[in-house]
Amino acid sequence: MPYISDTGAHIPESCIFSQLLNFASFLIAITIAVRYKQVEQQCRDNMMPCANKVFALNRWSFLFGLLSAAGVSIVANFQELQLFTVHMIGASVAFGFGLVYCAIQTHLSYYMYPIVQSGLTLARCRLFLTIVLAVSYVTSSVFGPMAYANFKGSDQTKWKPSDGGYLYHVISSVCEWISALSIDFFILSFAHEFKFMSISSPKFYMISTVAVRPLEESASEDSAYGVINVVNSDSFASPSRASGDPQETPDERSKG
Repeated sequence: MPYISDTGAHIPESCIFSQLLNFASFLIAITIAVRYKQVEQQCRDNMMPCANKVFALNRWSFLFGLLSAAGVSIVANFQELQLFTVHMIGASVAFGFGLVYCAIQTHLSYYMYPIVQSGLTLARCRLFLTIVLAVSYVTSSVFGPMAYANFKGSDQTKWKPSDGGYLYHVISSVCEWISALSIDFFILSFAHEFKFMSISSPKFYMISTVAVRPLEESASEDSAYGVINVVNSDSFASPSRASGDPQETPDERSKG
């Protein structure tokens, strides 16, 4: 029974593994952001008496959720065989902060009943998934180091019973898969509530600064600032006509 990272430890599987996990991390972050805005807006619309507590818990869950998504990205980019320590730190961040996120969201599901969801069934399912995640994560964190401490083989991605620590390895790897599936199903539980909301595309406003400059300033300065002055057509007339002087033009004098 391989660990999750063992399935993407060698080329070309490692490339596909990294690409898909990075994409999954991006989707998880978007889902967490949408859930954050949903809880916040539901709380505002229904004017809950303890709205400040809900807002605080919602902000904390948003923070831990984004950290968990970042941990998934670390797992994707720092692979097991190349940078094992950084890879394990990313896995701990992904599962550890993911557990905290699920716990806070479960608490919010009970606290906001029946505003966000129609019944307690969904909240109880989230509580069950959170408990399964907590037990499997702790079990995997305990038996995983014990398995590596007793390993005496040459390839950790193909763990054999003769390599030592095999039972610990099987227990920790099975629990790791259960932890990942628990988080996946927990996030999937948001789909029911997302049916009752819609998101409009953001609006963009173009901000332009128009420089208004006097007409008497030099054209060189205007060109430096990129300002085009529109001059009245009367200014191209003769000085006498522009000033209102009835002086005749040469053509008019010849006609006279």
